Amino acid sequence: MRMEKLYIYGYGKLENVEMDLSTLTVLYGENEAGKSTIRSFMKSILFGFPTRGQRRYEPKEGGKYGGAITVQTEKYGRLKIERLPKTAAGEVTIYFEDGKTGGEEILHDILTGMNESLFESVFSFDMHGLQNIHQLGEADIGNYLFSASAVGSDALLQLDKKLEKEMDQRFKPSGRKPEINVSLQEMKKLEEKMKEWQG
Repeated sequence: MRMEKLYIYGYGKLENVEMDLSTLTVLYGENEAGKSTIRSFMKSILFGFPTRGQRRYEPKEGGKYGGAITVQTEKYGRLKIERLPKTAAGEVTIYFEDGKTGGEEILHDILTGMNESLFESVFSFDMHGLQNIHQLGEADIGNYLFSASAVGSDALLQLDKKLEKEMDQRFKPSGRKPEINVSLQEMKKLEEKMKEWQG
């Protein structure tokens, strides 16, 4: 997934703002310029508005809360992800180029298993996030980066999990129940019986 454009209807001090992200975009500026607000906006559209006890960035001038992000995906092509405050975390609507719409299930598919924590630590980080990257396991980061960079990435990750599960069902070095372990035990018993008959 590649973000192409932000449509901020109202989020903190930002209202009616469009931002083109079609090339590599680095946000920089003075304190209070809106960098953290834009970062929080992207996170809110993808994962839901902040809930109680967190800064919600509701519009300062009382405008329409929420916005949208246009993204380009391998599986669905270009989509617009819109989140509006119909529930506490907001209700998401996915707009396809052919006019069809979808919801959370499509968004989950687009994100291919990425959660808010991984997004903050790997794809959108600030100084605080950089200091906390150690909280993510090396395997979590590696698996997601492998998944995100590969063609048919989610399918590869799911296949890897499936193969590992099947492998565990067939053999475990110290196991007794897996298929190969059971066969090895039976073979050992037969060898012992053969030695008895020969002996």
